Amino acid sequence: MIQKEFDGENVVTLHNILEAEDSEFKNYQYLIIGSPTWNVGGGTTAGFCSTDGYDFNESKALKNGKFVGLALDEDKQSDLTQERVKTWVVQVKKRFFFVALNSCNN
Repeated sequence: MIQKEFDGENVVTLHNILEAEDSEFKNYQYLIIGSPTWNVGGGTTAGFCSTDGYDFNESKALKNGKFVGLALDEDKQSDLTQERVKTWVVQVKKRFFFVALNSCNN
């Protein structure tokens, strides 16, 4: 779903991290890592999600009142996933474009 929102295979390549080699990632400027919210750390986060509409008690994925990255609840709110993905991808595209543009100007 995320790959499709980024305009397909020519823009986003999917890798199963369990089968991937370190060398496969050397040529990428950006990595989008899909993982659960527990025991995750490192990297620079692009894209935050509002907590509006989520039913939760606590989350390690909160920073400044928003979810870090893309928060999905496939168990309780799978009907909201597609719209959440679209909204998040728009943010990430802007962030990636901004960073790429600035790196070209330096």
